[in-house]
Amino acid sequence: MAGLLAHVMTERNPVKRPLRRWHRRALLAGSLAVAVTLTSLIAANANADDSTELVTNGTFDSAIAPWFSYGTTVPAAATGGQLCVDVQAGLVNRFDAAVVLNGVTLQSGATYVFKFDASASAPAGINANVQLGDAPFTTFEGLAPSLSPTMTHFTGSFSMDTTTTAQITFQVGGNAAPYTFCLDNISLAGGSSGGAEQLTNGGFDAGTAPWWWTGNLAPAVTGGQLCMTIPGGTVNPWDAIVGQNDVKLSNGVSYALSFDASATKNVGVLANVQLAVDPFTQQLSKPTTLSTTLTHFNYVFTADADITVGQVAFQIGGSTDPWTLCLDNVSLKGGVAPPVYAPETGPRVRVNQVGYVPNGPKNATVVTTATTAVRGS
Repeated sequence: MAGLLAHVMTERNPVKRPLRRWHRRALLAGSLAVAVTLTSLIAANANADDSTELVTNGTFDSAIAPWFSYGTTVPAAATGGQLCVDVQAGLVNRFDAAVVLNGVTLQSGATYVFKFDASASAPAGINANVQLGDAPFTTFEGLAPSLSPTMTHFTGSFSMDTTTTAQITFQVGGNAAPYTFCLDNISLAGGSSGGAEQLTNGGFDAGTAPWWWTGNLAPAVTGGQLCMTIPGGTVNPWDAIVGQNDVKLSNGVSYALSFDASATKNVGVLANVQLAVDPFTQQLSKPTTLSTTLTHFNYVFTADADITVGQVAFQIGGSTDPWTLCLDNVSLKGGVAPPVYAPETGPRVRVNQVGYVPNGPKNATVVTTATTAVRGS
């Protein structure tokens, strides 16, 4: 084929904050519904995370330093590769006795996964907190497991909106009977990366692809943001959606959905991570109130299933009057890196007619990265 035209395509913590939450799957009536939230205490195996480990000596192979205990008659000690301590009865509060690690630096904008194995020789409840080490003892992640003689694995996740030095504290007082408390395999891992990025073109620097939207929307990139007018008169949140498909999630792995958004009026939307096909099971569904100020939102969840056909979907319908939405810096981080997005561009050789005039020119287009004419053989 000769003469073809070449084109370039182109701790103590008497004041508690609420536990972080995760979302159970919810079957949807008609299309989509708000997911029911449950506490994010998961007694299950967790997948490994390649992010930075902040815990020193979380396995207690020979000693417990720099960990320490207070409020117990005998200090904690390493026993058989675990940290164990006898906790007396009669303590009023959980924080009257604890095992503590100080000097943990948490970074603003980072996502963390908190994991540990724990047991008690008799049934006992504890608090497992990542918190400030001084007043007001703000809790960034707080779990409240009920322990048994069986060593059990627990995990939770959270994100930070400030940089601070914190502590990990296992508050073990406040139980009616004396017991032996044991810990092992403590981990607090995370960082500003928060894992691999699962979305493509979340900053809309490359246009709108591969984002999609319902037929009543006409988004366009304006000033580096994806903006669109949402029509009035819709009834349900899912009557107008903008999203991205081909999202994969791994069971037991924590993810952080973050984005910047503004609206021309105060309005509520739903930020969902869910199946892209019926029954549209939701792993995350967060009611989010937007304002005229571009605001950053960050939501953390732990997947409770392996998802191969998932999506991020912003449900933005249900408003009586029309309004304008702008999105930017949409990110879903966690797990392993997905395959590089490759748009479907069709065949390399293209023609725009069904036939040629016998004596006319025979031209076609070749999709290539070359910057000069390409000659076929």
